[in-house]
Amino acid sequence: MNEFNEILEFLRKVTRTKLNVPKSFLNGEEFEDFTREVLFPKDVYDLLHKTHNYKQNSEDFVEDSLLPDYKFRNRDLNIEFYVECKYRDITKIQNKIDELIQIHESKKRTNEEEILLEKNIKKIGTIELLSQTQYNRLLELNTKQRVLVCIGLYFQNTKNIYPYVLPIEHLTTNALHIYDLEDYLVPNNYTVIPDRIVDFYIDKSSHCVSCKKSMENRPHQPLCRECHINWQKTRIFKSEMNYCHSCGKEHKSSVARPDCLNCFKKNMNVVFDI
Repeated sequence: MNEFNEILEFLRKVTRTKLNVPKSFLNGEEFEDFTREVLFPKDVYDLLHKTHNYKQNSEDFVEDSLLPDYKFRNRDLNIEFYVECKYRDITKIQNKIDELIQIHESKKRTNEEEILLEKNIKKIGTIELLSQTQYNRLLELNTKQRVLVCIGLYFQNTKNIYPYVLPIEHLTTNALHIYDLEDYLVPNNYTVIPDRIVDFYIDKSSHCVSCKKSMENRPHQPLCRECHINWQKTRIFKSEMNYCHSCGKEHKSSVARPDCLNCFKKNMNVVFDI
């Protein structure tokens, strides 16, 4: 009888620790472990902070859980930064996109159909990475200490997780399209090279369209960290700004149209090699 009671007690413990944890949290926690063990391993990055897991917070919420999941320091370059981990299963999204493309590829498309296809793909493939509250909180933290977002996209057809790492300020809003992550892929699930993190921040060739502060070239999000926070309050892409993103000259620009006409023409020539 004692043995039976011991078994029951064991099952209760398992139920409390595993079955009561939402599936999304289990996947997220597994990806957090992957982030630490593979992308930011202890032989390259010191761990300065780790947020408490679901079980710990469900028993007694810890205030610093509002911070990103990790804070790391690279020993060689002596750089410190936070990392917020986000895991998403995109199998259904990718399958819907593939089905949509197949349907439209089966016939010759008009210009209107091409535009509609692009809009539908953008609508289907856009995912919310962060709640608006968390996004605003991380942007605020980013003005004091750099914050990176580490995204794991799982695609069932390939049985693989595709990890991406990008600075929080590269997200114009709290959502983005999965295809916009291409430049941030960590190849072959290797360790994130410290130099790559530094590269996110050393380019100062462009200017904030609101205050003219030097910043990296980012046509899709041409605001410095401080101005980006203020812009988030309204998120009006066409609201009037003061400077050209590329040359820094006074110009009636906007987040939607960050460059003056001369810089726009120059950049278009480079893109299309005219």
